[in-house]
Amino acid sequence: MSGAIRTDLILSAEIMVIALATAYHQGFWSQLASLVVVAFFITILVYGVVAEACKQSH
Repeated sequence: MSGAIRTDLILSAEIMVIALATAYHQGFWSQLASLVVVAFFITILVYGVVAEACKQSH
């Protein structure tokens, strides 16, 4: 289980870095809004996938 959480954190961090690199030309508030939206959807997606994988393994 801790391996899944570590993998989730690494994946989420990588996605946030990619999102920030994509929005680098925008203003601060636009970057912040973009990161909040990306973080929200990525959190739902990644935790959903990890939860489903854990459920399937037990």
